[in-house]
Amino acid sequence: MYNGNIAETEWKTKNDNVLRWYKYGYDALNRITTATAYSSNYNVSGITYDKNGNINTLTRRGAINSAATSFGEMDKLVYSYQSYSNKLVKVADGAAIDSYGFKDDALNTTTDTSVIGKYKYREFGK
Repeated sequence: MYNGNIAETEWKTKNDNVLRWYKYGYDALNRITTATAYSSNYNVSGITYDKNGNINTLTRRGAINSAATSFGEMDKLVYSYQSYSNKLVKVADGAAIDSYGFKDDALNTTTDTSVIGKYKYREFGK
């Protein structure tokens, strides 16, 4: 796109040489809001932002079993930031089945509670 946003990504793998793609959607402030895949099994949606432009939520569909034959909501992420800061301190995954998406401490629970994935506390960039 002329403003620098990426409109679409396409790729093929050596295994099957099948064309796959994502098309991206943006809001009026040029923040990504959707990623529509070649198959609805892999869409990304529900992306919201706070007033500082930090991502608040993101929902991702994908494989929810090891054979990749069953698909559904694999990530329902909620991002938390330090007060009065843009510093990310926690990502919670509320997906019912979350074994194959974002990795954190509490598999298949309504809301995971760990700070920054599997780490109890870690500052990004350190």
